[in-house]
Amino acid sequence: MRTYALLGFLIGLIIVGILIYKAGTVYTRGTKESQTVAAPTVRANVLRCQTQIRKIEGAIQLYYVENSKYPERLEDLPGVQIQETFCPMTGNPYIYNPENGTVVCSEHR
Repeated sequence: MRTYALLGFLIGLIIVGILIYKAGTVYTRGTKESQTVAAPTVRANVLRCQTQIRKIEGAIQLYYVENSKYPERLEDLPGVQIQETFCPMTGNPYIYNPENGTVVCSEHR
């Protein structure tokens, strides 16, 4: 009878250990020990940067449809403010290629 109780206790400990391990990987998003977990404000700024790039890319596509060419500069886009052409984290301007209409951030490629 004691053997079954001890076996049940050990199985319970194993299950709890697995759950703790899974919760840890979900909380850290599977990062390795050498990686650092980004603070929520940093993740929010990266998301804001990516959102601004998507907005600019949408404006570029609209410009292309209306004018059959890509704009020479991001400042030529209607509906896009000058401050939106800079990364909110670094303050660096986005890199724009007028040949194919692509926009990238030097920090968040």
